[in-house]
Amino acid sequence: MPERASQLDEYPDWTPTFVLELLQLEQSPLVTPKRREILEKLAIHPNMKLVWRRLIKRDSNLQLGVSPQLFFELDKALYGYNAAVEELTPSARKKKTNEIKSSLLMIANELDRYDIAPQCLSLFNGEELSAISINQESESSLVNELRKYLTPSLSTLLKRFSEELDATPIGSESVIGSKTKDNDMTRLIRHMGMFFKKSYGEYLYENISLLVEVFFDKKVDPSVIRKTIQATPREGGGN
Repeated sequence: MPERASQLDEYPDWTPTFVLELLQLEQSPLVTPKRREILEKLAIHPNMKLVWRRLIKRDSNLQLGVSPQLFFELDKALYGYNAAVEELTPSARKKKTNEIKSSLLMIANELDRYDIAPQCLSLFNGEELSAISINQESESSLVNELRKYLTPSLSTLLKRFSEELDATPIGSESVIGSKTKDNDMTRLIRHMGMFFKKSYGEYLYENISLLVEVFFDKKVDPSVIRKTIQATPREGGGN
């Protein structure tokens, strides 16, 4: 405990407690090396003193608890999008979606044709089955076998996923419609803009400007941040 306390003393007194708590999870799979890097910047970069003060004040005034989510949203903004999708034009994304749908249906139909589609849970190993069991100790092997038998087959799930692609085609979650000068920075700006808008009702351009400097070491004027967000495909823009 004294060792942990001394480690906490290394951080500024303005660093939020929830950030410090995450930094202490050294053995947790949640805190990967990339996420630890994010947390360290959130804890010590000078810009963050103002960002945290502003967000925590908004939380207090609006009776919200949004600011602790900042870390998770930044993790998604930096590492949660697929770069390969962003290399495709809108028409190419549509074409690729249709190709995948066709492949899924072809495989599903072949599995059904030869009656070799297994029930999906039969493909789980013992450890994976235990992880989804509600009452692991009381469940008999018969219950587990019944669960496997009653679950959908692999072919059924492939068909369902094909239908899901109609509602969520490739690129539907992307914040980049076509390649920009700096996809990584653009992605962060647009993702955080939508997060702040959804959470606080405002885009908070100045806060995003400070975050860009934290993670990309670049000064970007809030007016540029605003234009970048306005061009987000899901916000009515086209880039």
